[in-house]
Amino acid sequence: VEGAERVGAGSMFDALERAAPDKASARLLAEAFDEAAVSRRDREVLFEYAFEKASGNRAPAVTVAAAFDMKEATVRQAFRRARRRLRELIASDERYAPLADLPLLA
Repeated sequence: VEGAERVGAGSMFDALERAAPDKASARLLAEAFDEAAVSRRDREVLFEYAFEKASGNRAPAVTVAAAFDMKEATVRQAFRRARRRLRELIASDERYAPLADLPLLA
C-alpha cells in the first residue's frame, strides 16, 4: 500500500517535523498520540488526510482510501477519531496545551 509504506517506512518523523514548528513540539505530539491511544494506522491516516486537504484536494478521503486500501467512510472516521482523541487530551491535560494551535488539529 503506497501511502502506508510512505508513512510507515520512517517518514512519520518527517511528517511530525512538518506538522510541528520545532522538535520539542514534534516530540510532544508523538507523546500525545501515545497518551491518547491513537493507533498507528489512525496516525498515518490523520497525517495523510491532513496533507491532502492542505494540498487543496477536495476529496482527501478518496485519495487516502486508495492509498491505504480502505473505504472512504472508514478514512473519514479514522481522521475524526484521531483528531477528537488528541483534542480531548489537549483540553484535559495542560501539558499538551501547546499543541492546540497546530494546523493538524484545527
